[in-house]
Order: sequence, then C-alpha cells, then structure tokens
Amino acid sequence: TGDVQAKYVAEHKPVALAAMEGRFESGTRAPLNLIGQPNVGKSSLLNRLAGEERAIVTPIPGTTRDALREPVQIAGVPLVLVDTAGLRVTSDLVEQLGVERTQRELEQADVVLAVYEAGGNTTPLANLPPGAARIDVYNKIDLAAGFAAPNAAVAVSAKTGEGLGRLRQGLPLHDQPR
Repeated sequence: TGDVQAKYVAEHKPVALAAMEGRFESGTRAPLNLIGQPNVGKSSLLNRLAGEERAIVTPIPGTTRDALREPVQIAGVPLVLVDTAGLRVTSDLVEQLGVERTQRELEQADVVLAVYEAGGNTTPLANLPPGAARIDVYNKIDLAAGFAAPNAAVAVSAKTGEGLGRLRQGLPLHDQPR
C-alpha cells in the first residue's frame, strides 16, 4: 500500500500546496479539517496530533458540536487542526447546528482528513470540496486486529499512536522529502 499512498500524495500534493502557499505567505496557518461520521475518533485524533487533551472525547455520538481549532506544527509546518461535528442526519437541534458548521468548514478546506472507523461503516463521505486534498484515515486499528487500509488510505490508532508517523508523512505539506 506504500506505493499507492505515494501515488495518491503525488497527485494531491500540488493542489493542497497551491492552496496552502498563500496562507503561509500571509502568516496564517493552513487548516487540516477532520471530517467523518460521529464517533470515528476525530477528536481523539486531534488530541493525539496536538500532543494534549484539547477536545472532549466520549462514547456518546454527537459530543463535538462546534468546530474546535488547534494550532500545531507538523514537520515544521504551522497548521491548524479543525475538529468538527460528525456528519449524519439527526433530530437533535444542537447537533444539527454542529453539522451545519461542519459543512461551512468544508467549504474552506484545503486539506481534508476523511476519518473512518477501521472495521466499521466505510461509506465514502459525500460533498467533500473538489479542490481540497483528501487523505482517507482509518482510525481505531487497535480495535480491529488485522485491519488493512484500502488503497491510498492510512490506518492509525489515535489511542496508541500507531500509524501516526505514516499519516504525518502522507500530509501534503511541502515538496521536499522529509
């Protein structure tokens, strides 16, 4: 899967770099949006990448309501991770507002980390911005023994940290090898 991932990054890196370049020049941090269904581990992934507990994590679907922005540096590149509400149809009015905010975040995304649960529902996320680079991330591999990520996706465990090095390397941050 390494060759497939390298091909995917090579194809998508120029798109993300072009969008991110203007942000770097203006001194703003480029957003990396964590998108997915509820309880796939988006908040846990944000916490792991940030190196501290910034987002509330519970087993209750719909915990994240507002977009949570966390400034980080990955491979020396200043970024802002954006944790978002899980994408789903819900009758909960407050959660509906969170899903609407997620959609607004998507409209401005340069890079989308589409997060899925390893071994769970892997229905592709719809309505992702066509101009954004996308990396499919399968989280919770610690709960899915023997799971192999499909195609160019990255398999990680936000809980144990497994696979996060591969995720960081796959991010379209700059042209030069790390």
